[in-house]
Amino acid sequence: MKKIALALFVVFIILNSVFYINGGARAEINKMPSTEKSFPVIIGQESQQNISEIALVKIFLKNGSILNYTTLDDAVEDFYEEVINGRLSTSDILNISVMRFQDYLAILQNNTSLNQTEYFPGYKLFFSILANSDKYNYSGSIVAVDGREFLYNTYGDRLTKCFMYGRLSDLKIIDVSGEEVAIQDDELVILSYINTNDTVLSKKVTSELNKTATINPDVKIIIIDVANRLNESSSYVKNYKNLYFSNDFNTSIKSNTTGSFNSFGFIVTPSYVYVKGDLYVVRKSMGYEQADLINQYINVLARGDKGLFSYIINDVLANNLVEGEKANINVRIDDGFSNVTLGINYVIINKNNETLDSGKIEKLVQKSGWVSFKIDLPNASYALILTISTYSDELSGSSIVVSFTIKEKEKKEREPGLPWDLITGIILLLVLIIAIGSYAYRYTTKEKYKKVRRKKKVRKK
Repeated sequence: MKKIALALFVVFIILNSVFYINGGARAEINKMPSTEKSFPVIIGQESQQNISEIALVKIFLKNGSILNYTTLDDAVEDFYEEVINGRLSTSDILNISVMRFQDYLAILQNNTSLNQTEYFPGYKLFFSILANSDKYNYSGSIVAVDGREFLYNTYGDRLTKCFMYGRLSDLKIIDVSGEEVAIQDDELVILSYINTNDTVLSKKVTSELNKTATINPDVKIIIIDVANRLNESSSYVKNYKNLYFSNDFNTSIKSNTTGSFNSFGFIVTPSYVYVKGDLYVVRKSMGYEQADLINQYINVLARGDKGLFSYIINDVLANNLVEGEKANINVRIDDGFSNVTLGINYVIINKNNETLDSGKIEKLVQKSGWVSFKIDLPNASYALILTISTYSDELSGSSIVVSFTIKEKEKKEREPGLPWDLITGIILLLVLIIAIGSYAYRYTTKEKYKKVRRKKKVRKK
């Protein structure tokens, strides 16, 4: 019996230990926090090694060399250094092939293989700056996207000006008169796609481009109608002598093909393509743009390949524009690379156009985005004039001048107080009444005292 009892006790100890260990393990698992990612990735060591070797962009040079980069950022940084040091230019590039970021993510998730992944000509795609690169297991910040992802900022802000669009193999445009538009090697050409079924928007786009052509007569601007409704005799065409007009079916960027709108990957109008005379694409965008912004791009691109890295001043917002307050100035810069200085020269004037204050503020900028400044506005301020520029030792950037009207400080209305005039009158009246009463009382008391004395004298007699 003692042996049986001892055996049962040992079995009990073992079972209890097993139960405790299992229970403890379950407790630890339950304490582990759950994490969710937009693109969960489970990769084996072999797959991880292959992914680190994936070339997201391939640059084919005219000398037969091929440059492969695992991130688009590496390609931009490398080309920037080569351009700054004069060792390479866009004229040395034959064409560029790029992998879409969505295809890269599909490989990460083992949904497809590298052999099944397609590379696209750079001019067919668009580029974006990742809002959060960490969650995508990507060491860079620039990615290639399709038209819809670009338009809706699926992965982040748009990058419209860069060298990774590459070169067109051909560009043929027949205008509405039936003549082929001749393009010279040293020209900058802007292709603007509109849909004349939308009359209002088309006229706005054409009007802004006509302003641009007036200021920049050396730039060839071609309006292309995707509705294919333009003709030489239409009043729409006759009103703009500085512009060229064509229909999409009379354009092509590849031999034996018709139309160029879809070839560039556009999905909406208006859309824009900036092409150098040697058929190198330097900018693509979708959405209505004003002449001031277009002129900025023309100015920086006129400086050659260095202009591909110069920042553009995209927008300027100001608030709290009240005399005696601090004005908040917000400047949006885009489409640039490397460190530059953003400077603001400001002048504050009064209604007589006299300068009340002036000065300069500078900030170092390392990437696209909003940059904020504060400026003190003296009393009697009427207008704030800003000259905003970007510049660095290697790059000359863009510059714009904007002005804002300053509001007068609101005068606070005097809050209704006590009726001091009435109160003062009442007090004076009371003082007068008291004085008269006091005098009457003393006079009356004095008379009574005299009468009493007279009576006492009469009794003594």
